[in-house]
Amino acid sequence: RSNQYISFGDFNPNIFVDITDSFQQKMKAFRCYKSEHRRRGELWESQMNAIATISGDNVQAERAEGFIALKYCLFDS
Repeated sequence: RSNQYISFGDFNPNIFVDITDSFQQKMKAFRCYKSEHRRRGELWESQMNAIATISGDNVQAERAEGFIALKYCLFDS
């Protein structure tokens, strides 16, 4: 949930991926998008941090990113 554009449906992720180790790199990359700064000011950065932190609680991680799985594939290990 990287952008904060208006959508017409709820976003209820059912899979969460730990992004603790890559979060700062992700934020650095998003800072390159000057349009986000013009559109949202500095608010977007604190919102992304909050969303990642809350999502991290779902997988006992410092930060996570949520996705909606439309199809599951099971693999034998």
